[in-house]
Amino acid sequence: RRLPPQSERLTPALVDVFVKGGRKKGKTNVAEAEAIALYLRQELDDTSSPDSLSNRSATVGILSLMGIEQTRVIRTKILEKLTDEQLAKH
Repeated sequence: RRLPPQSERLTPALVDVFVKGGRKKGKTNVAEAEAIALYLRQELDDTSSPDSLSNRSATVGILSLMGIEQTRVIRTKILEKLTDEQLAKH
């Protein structure tokens, strides 16, 4: 089964966020990578709701259309912001 049951789906499935001050320099956008890592950290730190990402066994995927260089910057920022437990769980 490819899609999870309705009760287990995250909504919205995609999140668009405007990053103020985000600028592409060369092949990367560091402000964007930082914003993604901070967004994930906030979502995973929120334990107040049973539906919060931190209380679910859902995995998280991030797509970057800018290329491998941006992917590396995003990965580095995420590794700086998230705990080992959060990384292992999601």
